[in-house]
Amino acid sequence: MKKWSHLLAAGMMALSLGSANAADDGKTLYFYNWTEYVPPGLLEQFTKETGIKVIYSTYESNESMYAKLKTYRDGAYDLVVPSTYFIAKMSKEGMLQKIDKSKLSHFNDLDPNLLHKPFDPNNDYSIPYIWGATRHWRQFGCH
Repeated sequence: MKKWSHLLAAGMMALSLGSANAADDGKTLYFYNWTEYVPPGLLEQFTKETGIKVIYSTYESNESMYAKLKTYRDGAYDLVVPSTYFIAKMSKEGMLQKIDKSKLSHFNDLDPNLLHKPFDPNNDYSIPYIWGATRHWRQFGCH
């Protein structure tokens, strides 16, 4: 759990540094993420370790996330986790604030294979958070 907490802390802090500051007090982070992407207890552990309270909301699709953000005023969330193709769309529409990478002490330690992608060539609006693939397997003829 501690490893996850450190990863979440790094990701949250990194992305929130470029946010629109939904919570100006510096003690609350408004986080909007995909359903089931954060293990149970992790946000509580993050709050315990950092003193930063996390207000966590989830969504099921990019489209529902996008529609909700379009209805809110600027800065409703500090941290949002859209898919790659929505990063390009949202940045072009001015919905994302640039990340101040000078505040990311370990930005240069990120896997270069996951950086500088066509949807955000300079990583102005995104940094890698979760990467993976889904594989489906079915074995026929088993009794």
